Amino acid sequence: MLKRLSEYRSILVRLPNALGDAVMATPFLRRLAAAAPDAGITVCGPRTSIEVLTPSPWFKRAILDDKKGRHRGLSGVIRMARELETERFELALILPNSFRTALICRLADIPARVGYFRELRRGLLTAGKARDVDEHGRFAPKYTGRYFDELLDLFPATPRGSMHPELFTDEEGEREFSHWSAGSGYEPGRPLLIVAPGAAFGPSKIWLVDRYAAVTDELARHKNAQALVSFGPGEEAVAAAVKSHMKTKPLADARLSLKGLKALYRRAAFVLTNDTGPRHLAVAFNIPHVTIMGPNDPRYTNLASERGEVVRMEVPCSPCQLKVCPLPEQICMTHLTAGHVLERCVANW
Repeated sequence: MLKRLSEYRSILVRLPNALGDAVMATPFLRRLAAAAPDAGITVCGPRTSIEVLTPSPWFKRAILDDKKGRHRGLSGVIRMARELETERFELALILPNSFRTALICRLADIPARVGYFRELRRGLLTAGKARDVDEHGRFAPKYTGRYFDELLDLFPATPRGSMHPELFTDEEGEREFSHWSAGSGYEPGRPLLIVAPGAAFGPSKIWLVDRYAAVTDELARHKNAQALVSFGPGEEAVAAAVKSHMKTKPLADARLSLKGLKALYRRAAFVLTNDTGPRHLAVAFNIPHVTIMGPNDPRYTNLASERGEVVRMEVPCSPCQLKVCPLPEQICMTHLTAGHVLERCVANW
């Protein structure tokens, strides 16, 4: 039986792997910290998740799970477990659904291990819950932040709070932004329009680059805004293609760390993005935005309190959740016109 969270002195939170999921986990961390104010809360996860959440008032330490490096493979799982075992955590809250993350916490001999009963891992957990299903027995999608948060409902006397994500910047990130802005052409007195046309998930999430450019040009003209084409690792080609179609001269590329990007995004007047990490930065910093969504189910990421709108086409094959569209034409994206996206951007800005 699970105790009150305030009775645990050392708590481990295994963070989600995806950047957007990590941001959506911040209400969980905030609620946990409020329920266990005297606990030593430590997070563990990949570098991107740790960096986007740091600094934070809700945890004291972060442990890197280097899945592609020293914690790779079976030997890496054992090494990660041994590292966690030395910390003597009393409780592990495991947000990812993977077998690997639950196995590591089991091998680390953490007495209480809580997560979702998925991926054949029921025997690795001491408590948890199954995913919700509808009347036909099918998984019922819900906002990812709520999905994480419901694990805390398993503990007695744990009041719910706001589901709105929240991020913070630090001096390192602010200095990095200041260094970039000094040579980028950035003007503090003009509205900053950020467009993020890439997507780490796969090409199915990427809207047409010429339409991105057309909407960016019109918004920049209409709002007298300076435009920045933002991109992450592996998205350079998409960003370059958008810029090649633009009439507006964009700001210099912002090749910043996640800490620096947070400092940049919090200054945005508006963000136009695919259904990817930058959307969640905009939500966390309460920035007006429009998200272009194609193959994914909006129920996983839609939040009533966000200052933005998801623009998508209702087509028979969507949501398919596929990384690559198998059809001759990806109609969920090609049928979405620049005029319609521009209209929704103007309405939300």
